[in-house]
Amino acid sequence: MKEKRFFSLIVFLFALMSIIACDSMTTVVQKSKDLQKNGRYEDSIVILEKETAKKPNNRDANYLLGVAYLNTGRFESAHRIFTTAVETKEDVEQKARLKKEIAKEYRETFYRYLANVNPSDRQKAGMLLKAALAYNSVPEFIDRIKNHLKENGMQYLNKHTLERADEHFDYLYSLDKGSGKVITEAYLSAFKQGGEDDYLTLLVEQAISYNDDTETKKTYSEYYFGLSRKAETTEKAIAYLETANKHGNLFASELAIKKEQLKEEQFLETVKKYEAEFGPAQEIKLTEKGKWLLACAIPDDSMIYYLSLNDFKKRDNVNKEKIWPASSPQKYTRYNIWGSEKLNIEFSMNDKPAHIFYWPRKS
Repeated sequence: MKEKRFFSLIVFLFALMSIIACDSMTTVVQKSKDLQKNGRYEDSIVILEKETAKKPNNRDANYLLGVAYLNTGRFESAHRIFTTAVETKEDVEQKARLKKEIAKEYRETFYRYLANVNPSDRQKAGMLLKAALAYNSVPEFIDRIKNHLKENGMQYLNKHTLERADEHFDYLYSLDKGSGKVITEAYLSAFKQGGEDDYLTLLVEQAISYNDDTETKKTYSEYYFGLSRKAETTEKAIAYLETANKHGNLFASELAIKKEQLKEEQFLETVKKYEAEFGPAQEIKLTEKGKWLLACAIPDDSMIYYLSLNDFKKRDNVNKEKIWPASSPQKYTRYNIWGSEKLNIEFSMNDKPAHIFYWPRKS
């Protein structure tokens, strides 16, 4: 009889201890939840670390500790503790639910970091998104993220906060390459509203980076062509036209004309340089094939310094007709001339019109 009473007492005490332990565990978990609800993650970590040290398989405590680590930026610790929490779930359905909850925590933390004003924090957002998708990659979950990124990207774009819009759209595009057309339309819509050139340039560059269909290419090319018309220098105009022609060569002829114009400008600058050294140049324009123009009359044993962008023909009353080559763009060409006491030098167009600057000199 005494043995039965003793056994009953042992069973009672064991049950009582289990109830107390269970109640204690529930108290720790609930207290941690309350602390986290009020944003006191550090305080919850103190309690939960003690609890998991005593009971490593306490799944709820492990999960909450992972949430606390995640919200305090301790991502490696969060990953480790979430892994433990998932591995201790033996029931398949419970494990699936837990993974969804963890994915949701990573997703919300991703949103917070992406919205942070601190650029270094925003750079960590990609890691959080990757972790969220590792725990849950079902289409419905991804679609919620995509909608969030699209809506917030549009809001930043409407506020002219391009850097933030770009970040959201980049993540959206990484999740769904098919979103490129929608993103491009958003940038082009903002572009059509107008603004400063620097702002419009960013918009049109972003637009074509996501979708380079015919309409986007046309808008892109016409925009840079417009910039070329306003350019302060020929070099800048050429740079804009080269960009305009990156997607289709819509303005190839305009670019060719500008390049010829630049050659002419550089040529005239070279003329000025040598006029400073040799004095005012004589000049002649050859525009008609077969027509000879008298350039100068010079004595025997003379030379001519000249500058010309194109080849041209030369003859005199003693020497046969010959072609004088174009001079280097940055350097004059010198020809020594010998013949009679007096040479009448004539020039004529070769294949292209020529504008010649020259300095006759006695050797």
